[in-house]
Amino acid sequence: MKKAAIIVIFLMGAVIGLLSQLPLSWVAGSALSRMQLPVTPTASGTVWDGQISNLPSLQSLKLKTRPLKWLSPQSLFAFEGQGSGVSLKGEAGPKHVRNLIYNARLSSIPMTDGRLRGLSGDVRLSVRSATFDNTTCRTLDGDVWTNVLGSNYARLNWRGPELSGLMMCEDGVIKATLAGNDRLTDVNALIELSADGNYQANIVVTSRDPAAGLVLPLYGFDETPQGFRLVERGRWL
Repeated sequence: MKKAAIIVIFLMGAVIGLLSQLPLSWVAGSALSRMQLPVTPTASGTVWDGQISNLPSLQSLKLKTRPLKWLSPQSLFAFEGQGSGVSLKGEAGPKHVRNLIYNARLSSIPMTDGRLRGLSGDVRLSVRSATFDNTTCRTLDGDVWTNVLGSNYARLNWRGPELSGLMMCEDGVIKATLAGNDRLTDVNALIELSADGNYQANIVVTSRDPAAGLVLPLYGFDETPQGFRLVERGRWL
């Protein structure tokens, strides 16, 4: 029995060692080619120590395998990426992400919404844990912060508060609830992101600043008895 256990352990180690030396392009190539991006990302290096290039905003994303975690529920990969005004790091397994931290200047994020192009500000996203079934979110524990409303006074002649809030997953939809207030303005927002690339936003702004009445309608807000409100649907991917 002891000899058999030693042989099994040796074989497992050999298999893990062999798998970790596979080219990353073999493992991730087909998945990357299916991503609907202007430029197809490319993989180089090995599963043990590789990187993915040509990702949106990121010059490269480095991946490191943790082979001793393959037989445990812990994270198999650590990843870290840098770009112009963007940083990303975290851990991942086949169906989960943990300890993800994403920081970006708004101007560095590819924007499909022309209203947001050219705006200044920062976005910070932290995900303590998230689980997925294929591309569908099952659980999510995270938070988000941005100062975009307070960073564009020179352009808008209006300044709003910083926004922060929680991120969660409900019925496969990622939901972010954000709120913020300052001396003149209160903002409450609910943003929903689905795996099929659609989003829904419901944002209410109440402000005693006359400039808000000039700026917010330009971004699609309607004036209501409860304040300025934006309700819309669109594509986030």
